[in-house]
Amino acid sequence: MPRIGSSKIRWAFVVLVLGMLAACQAPGPIKSSGMEKANVPDEARLRARLAEFHSALGANDIARWYAMTAPAVRDKMTFEQFKKDVRWDENAGRRKETRMTASLSRACSCTPMNTTRCVLIVDVMIEDADGKIKKERPLEMWEYAGGEWYWGYMGAESRGRCPGER
Repeated sequence: MPRIGSSKIRWAFVVLVLGMLAACQAPGPIKSSGMEKANVPDEARLRARLAEFHSALGANDIARWYAMTAPAVRDKMTFEQFKKDVRWDENAGRRKETRMTASLSRACSCTPMNTTRCVLIVDVMIEDADGKIKKERPLEMWEYAGGEWYWGYMGAESRGRCPGER
């Protein structure tokens, strides 16, 4: 985990963690268990943003990644702080451009708050320059605010299960 230095960055990190916890554990969220479906606002736009976000990650486009990050985080963290927090410059030598695609596997829960936060399982395919393909299914938290979807958090491999499922 990146080292967090300033109080603004710490505050942004706390907001992200609390948002993720709220989305996973808050009483009354709209949850999906198996065949049921969480109420995802503007799902077509979410699917497009997932694809755009992961394409930016594969292309190492940190500016687009930052622009797609939740407004509450960007309000507390400058672009330079964001780059430092994700250790962008530190890891530059190891980073290679890949073709990355993503699609929504399923929404685990959506919690309406000031914004709507959804915990998702995302199917990600990463193809390196040699054509080697790797597939992942991380949990991600996305926020719907002002008619747009924003990335909030990328978690561990889901193994196709939402938080709390066995």
